[in-house]
Amino acid sequence: METKKVVSVAEKVKSFAIALVGIVFFSWGTDYLAGEHLLYNVPRILLPVFDLFGHVGLAVGLMALGAGLIVYAFVNWKKAGGRASVYCVPVISALAAGIVLANVNFKGSGDLEKGQDDRRETQTEELRSLERPQFKDQDLERHFASFERLYERYERALQAADTASIVECEEEFQVWCGRIAGFMPRLDNDQKYELSKYYSRSAILWNDLQQKNVIDE
Repeated sequence: METKKVVSVAEKVKSFAIALVGIVFFSWGTDYLAGEHLLYNVPRILLPVFDLFGHVGLAVGLMALGAGLIVYAFVNWKKAGGRASVYCVPVISALAAGIVLANVNFKGSGDLEKGQDDRRETQTEELRSLERPQFKDQDLERHFASFERLYERYERALQAADTASIVECEEEFQVWCGRIAGFMPRLDNDQKYELSKYYSRSAILWNDLQQKNVIDE
């Protein structure tokens, strides 16, 4: 009898732990659903979803994964003889708190907005200074080498105010960006992460050059 009680308590504790993980995933998903981020921390299990459907698919996937864990934990809790009300009240409260904390844009709080802006700027600066990783795919290596040449051409065109060359470079950059997705299925997870970061760095540098030209004008 005592052994059954210990097992029951252990199962209930495990259920709460699983529910907590589910709350984290669900809250995390609501944050990604609210808007685009500079960088995404993608669980390996959801990488194919992110590759196909972008940040919205990732957000929905995280929320579905979180909800699934919460439901699974509830079923496990009931099997261990737990009452539904004892499970639901703290889990629902924790879920509500998690969603609020995950979305601390808090439009009414200037300090928090400033902190978020500072973190975003720090991330951007880190990406600007990122060195090119060694990609195993030689086509991808050549693809980024072609960006560097295109960037230099674009810089010269902007300096010379050569409208035709500027338009040509911008069109080539759009084509260059469009080819990135084709490399994803050929890379392992670590290289996919490196690619997403270095692609972000390339886009930031290109945008910086555009903005500098606007300011100079």
